[in-house]
Amino acid sequence: MTKETAPVRKCTICGETHPQNSLIRYAIVEGKVYPDFKQKLQGRGLYTCYDKKCIKSFTARKKLDNRFFDGEATFALNCEQIIKAALVNIVDSMKYFSSLSVKSGLTAKGQNTVQDLLSAGFKDFAFILIASDIAQNTFEKLERSVEQISVVKKTFFSKSDLGQFFSTRPIGVVGLKRSSISERISDCVELFNNLNEENSRC
Repeated sequence: MTKETAPVRKCTICGETHPQNSLIRYAIVEGKVYPDFKQKLQGRGLYTCYDKKCIKSFTARKKLDNRFFDGEATFALNCEQIIKAALVNIVDSMKYFSSLSVKSGLTAKGQNTVQDLLSAGFKDFAFILIASDIAQNTFEKLERSVEQISVVKKTFFSKSDLGQFFSTRPIGVVGLKRSSISERISDCVELFNNLNEENSRC
């Protein structure tokens, strides 16, 4: 299912519309509001962005939409707990889709490998992941090499994290070829980055 055909939902706080799997769903279980990251719990759901401001505003509410829950809202988890659980969920998804990408031959691992492909005119990268702890000059060099061929994504994942995701030693640069799997990895990176932005705290 592509982004164009995926179901969309609206954040109950900011009102922005996103693909359903790019939002946090909440459901009522025994009278309490729970985050439903797998989006499998029964009943009507409400949604928020993977954004600290939206999560904080949502968990601060005493009353919710009557169509969702009639009465004073009781949250099973507070804002910080939801964010921690959301980060764990994103990492689990990242592990799953990055493993699929390796098995499907969609990855180019390492700065030299990616740089050589770019220099040879390879244009099928959907994006290039950059670890949070990579040297700034390496990041700038890759940006200069890309020239609109693909997007360089600076992540909050470390070289050790990327190594674990893509079944290799600690690694600072990973190129992802165009595919629906790569789109899901891109989504994971963006959601993880959103929740790690320093200017957005509970």
